Amino acid sequence: VTIGKAPNQRPELINLHSVLSPNRLKPTELLVKKWGCKLTLDIQDDLPEVYADPAVLAQLLKGLVNRAVSRSNTHGEVKVSTRQDADQVWIDISDEGPQVKKTDLPYIFEKSFGTDWFNQTATGLEMAKVKTILDRMGGQVWVRGEPDSGNTISICLPTRKSQ
Repeated sequence: VTIGKAPNQRPELINLHSVLSPNRLKPTELLVKKWGCKLTLDIQDDLPEVYADPAVLAQLLKGLVNRAVSRSNTHGEVKVSTRQDADQVWIDISDEGPQVKKTDLPYIFEKSFGTDWFNQTATGLEMAKVKTILDRMGGQVWVRGEPDSGNTISICLPTRKSQ
């Protein structure tokens, strides 16, 4: 995610459909041409509003989708899906790239974490920024590797009921 400093955020109630539209999440044309990936959106119609900074969340999600595309196998699929669980909304970004090592998982969100897991140019600083940004919005983030099927980054955001 190419975000300079963690921006000052002003979380507000937003409709996630405004930041999860196909045009907003479209990966850069260069990446699409290079990898030939397919972007699949599975966004629930009846999601409640969540607390987030819409501009920052849109930029963060686009960056994570771009990373997923760059990590995926040629002609692979990147899937963005949502679900509601109690007073939270979850956004999952899944790729078909190499699975993150279990030994790396505890360190993924540390600034000093340096690995080629995310891609050749990513650093732990970027995932630390993702975590910091989501923490400021009252959200959370997890990364899990799926044997033989890639990785999923899960973002959890609070709804009006949870505040």
